[in-house]
Amino acid sequence: MSILVNSQYDLKRKFLSNNRGFTLIELMIVVAVIGILASIALPAYKGYVERAKASEAVNVLSAASIKMEQKFQDAGVYACVTAAWSQSYFNFTCDATAADFTLTAKGVESMAAYGYSINAAEQHATIAHPKGATNACWRIGGSEC
Repeated sequence: MSILVNSQYDLKRKFLSNNRGFTLIELMIVVAVIGILASIALPAYKGYVERAKASEAVNVLSAASIKMEQKFQDAGVYACVTAAWSQSYFNFTCDATAADFTLTAKGVESMAAYGYSINAAEQHATIAHPKGATNACWRIGGSEC
């Protein structure tokens, strides 16, 4: 009985010691799973990055609008401190008259499909967006404001 047990133990140990590594099927399954996860994750990540870049434009327009209102309170007229300037992914412009102003952000490079504006009446407009422009609000992500 002990010889049989020992020989079975030796065979099992020999079989396990010669079977190191992964089979081709196992590797193909891992590659397929990684490919599926990447095909789901990369578009979601790209959308997240675009929303983050678009929110930068909205923040800059809001801050510039506040500065324009402060200038109006001090001087009684709207005046652009700078007519045009650029930051990371947007070019900004300012058009002002004594009683009105419009601030505009237009995307460049990867953000060229995006554009936003605000005026003295605090009307926010999306002048360009992959899902459509609207005069009602600033559209950052999807089709909702």
